[in-house]
Amino acid sequence: MQNFIYAILGIISVTLFSGSAFACSCMRAESAADQMASADIVFEGRVINVKQEREYRSFFHRIQTWFGFNDDFIFTEETTTFEVVRTVKGESGPTVKFRHTPGSQGSMCGVSFPKETDVLIIGYQDDDGLYSTSLCTLPQFPIEDFVAAKRADAE
Repeated sequence: MQNFIYAILGIISVTLFSGSAFACSCMRAESAADQMASADIVFEGRVINVKQEREYRSFFHRIQTWFGFNDDFIFTEETTTFEVVRTVKGESGPTVKFRHTPGSQGSMCGVSFPKETDVLIIGYQDDDGLYSTSLCTLPQFPIEDFVAAKRADAE
């Protein structure tokens, strides 16, 4: 019984006193075709707006706050609006909005997009019809590889 109590106290200590213990781990795709296969949309776009949408506190943050410790487990969510320059896969209007965790939260696979930059985006549509992306869905190949994969798939 004593070992059980020590184990519980150890778990509580790690939860309360540790920094962010999460880690982002991404799989490497073998080809542009493989990376694009499950995506709902792939396009080249220009970042025209980045907006912080909401801030939320994890269960761990609530426990830490209750004991008077740091704010390591506060997360935010951003919405980035892209002007579509060239579509490789999927359908879109002239602009597309993506929901994502910001890059400052890299342990949560966050990604940030500076305004007025051109980027290649791979996205997935959620149940609400909104697109999302993360550090793990960033393109691992040049846009030409995605275009060639799309062409080969159409043949």
